[in-house]
Amino acid sequence: MEEGTYVVVDGPDGAGKGTQILLLQEYYKNKGIPVVFTREPGGTPRAEEIRALLLSSGFGGIDPFAQLLLFFAARQEHVEKLVRPKVAEGELVISDRADPSTYAYQIFGHDRQDLFPDFRRLRERVYHGLTPHYIFLFVPTDIAMERLARRKGQDLTHFDQADRAWKERVREGYIRFAKVFGPSVIIDGNRDPIYVHADVLKWVEAARDGSFRAKAERLNHGPHLRSQGGDLLFD
Repeated sequence: MEEGTYVVVDGPDGAGKGTQILLLQEYYKNKGIPVVFTREPGGTPRAEEIRALLLSSGFGGIDPFAQLLLFFAARQEHVEKLVRPKVAEGELVISDRADPSTYAYQIFGHDRQDLFPDFRRLRERVYHGLTPHYIFLFVPTDIAMERLARRKGQDLTHFDQADRAWKERVREGYIRFAKVFGPSVIIDGNRDPIYVHADVLKWVEAARDGSFRAKAERLNHGPHLRSQGGDLLFD
């Protein structure tokens, strides 16, 4: 049996990730193509229990290293009980968030680069033999904060309500992750959602046909971001 594909759609709060996940669900349902949609933290019953703790109102005061361990506990459960078996069965698995969020929020958000070696070891242990394909959505921080402000009355986590300095550090964390780990691509989310969807879909299909890594590596070079169409390229 041909092995399936694991795709992660991720990015800072307010980048439009949730909208794009919904559009992917609609697209593949209309095409009759079976896809496993999941999320992190969560995705399995035990991981969802950990998620409830992680996103609770009092969780923000927990030590960042403890946060890191809890996120990876949920991730281990999710990968071993859902992602890895489905990929082995030839399925396309698309996750709403994964380890890039932990890297960006727990390490860069908290300004705890000393946790990077722990992150790397835990990541290698969880993913051994599994290759996630990362699709990141980015918008300017001001736009992200405006979008989050319009969510008043909805359930906002303590991460959503963090200040601008936190959000800037998180954004930098995603950029650093894209440079260090991969394969990954960053997409400009500050456009009409339908155009963003076309680019997200293009990269999901590239993951399915095996061309994602080669195409992404042509984009990811240099320290700075610039725009080309819907893709944000490193110069």
